[in-house]
Amino acid sequence: MVVKHLRAMEKKNLVLLTAAVAIVFGLVFGYILTAVAISNAWDLPFLPMSKPNTGVQTSAANVTPKVEQYLTSNFLSSYGAEAKVRNTSVAGGLTVMGVDIVQDGTTLSSGEVYVSSDGELVLLGTLYNMSKPLPVANQTQTQTATTEAPKTDKPDVSLYVMSFCPYGQQAESGMWPVLDLMKDKINFELHYVVYSSDYYKGQETQYCLNGTYCSMHGVGEINEDMRQKCVMQSYNSSVWLSYIKEINSKCGASNVDTCWEGVANSTGVDVAAVKSCFDSNAGSLAASEQTLNSQYNVQGSPMMFINGVEYQGGRTADAYKTAICNAFNNAPSECSQTLSGTAAATSGSCG
Repeated sequence: MVVKHLRAMEKKNLVLLTAAVAIVFGLVFGYILTAVAISNAWDLPFLPMSKPNTGVQTSAANVTPKVEQYLTSNFLSSYGAEAKVRNTSVAGGLTVMGVDIVQDGTTLSSGEVYVSSDGELVLLGTLYNMSKPLPVANQTQTQTATTEAPKTDKPDVSLYVMSFCPYGQQAESGMWPVLDLMKDKINFELHYVVYSSDYYKGQETQYCLNGTYCSMHGVGEINEDMRQKCVMQSYNSSVWLSYIKEINSKCGASNVDTCWEGVANSTGVDVAAVKSCFDSNAGSLAASEQTLNSQYNVQGSPMMFINGVEYQGGRTADAYKTAICNAFNNAPSECSQTLSGTAAATSGSCG
């Protein structure tokens, strides 16, 4: 079942909570903190916040737009996603809100957040005051790569994504400048996360190619993953990079099965050739990707490997470049260049 799979992934990634992921995976962690909050009447010695003192009660209907706007603008908008409150209830004086994270009309994941009775504080693994600006994160830490891959003359780099996972697209955006810089000095491969139909029993038509090879954001996503494999097989990197960049900016999982043809035409990709490749090879391509997923224990999007070792670090171009350059026996001159880009969280993922 999808829910079973997502909950298993939630437990594994719980320690990596950041702001955006706290919404997705906040159910378990939020429940624990909420229980403590209720029992201590908001006197939380482990958090730098005191009991709300406004004393003004507010209704769930009044605070719902505030919560949606706060979560979306602070945590999700940069990934092209938004928060939608689907239901509310009351527990121990707190408003419990079921929240969906939605991108292009598709629900990526769901969880719960907890809001104080005065509508000021929201609990996402920690408390946030929605009337105050969010503190700026320490960007230096997120840019520091922690990967220690074995050194080779020409490093192998493989990136695994779901084509419409916002975190996967974020990783791709960080990788493109590195490819422009390093060119053929590294062996780069883009791969896709392919799930078993065991997770989607009864929903295969919605999530799976041929009822067998599945993706989190629907059958349109797995179809596009395999189309991109076809494009990569037939065109050089300048063409398939342009195609993927345009897909990411113009299409979504819900409309890509029709949207992709216009992108192909605009980027010099032969629509008929891709259709032929897809019709003949989509199943075998998906099977190969699934085999690689098993070999490297790929469980979500994005995951990157450098010389076979999983990369863990920031998703900026410079962070990627640094980690890859550390995997050379003799780093090329390009490694001395600094690539621009803002820091990105390391823990957000789809899966």
